Amino acid sequence: MTGLETAYYIIAIVFMGLFLLITIGIAIGIAIISSKISALHHQIDEKISHITNFVEKGQAVVGAIKKVTGKSNS
Repeated sequence: MTGLETAYYIIAIVFMGLFLLITIGIAIGIAIISSKISALHHQIDEKISHITNFVEKGQAVVGAIKKVTGKSNS
């Protein structure tokens, strides 16, 4: 092999190594971002659940008050 061919092979090996490291970095980044989005989604679902429970309790209290006072919606 000539010196030029050897230089091209070395450059190719270096670039393949760099692209492999970049690909691994991108995969790790995607996994981290995915886990953070999943955690955020879980937190939002939890907060919505708390709000829903609060509203349902409020509706139950209003229903009980209407039942005690004898008032209806119509």
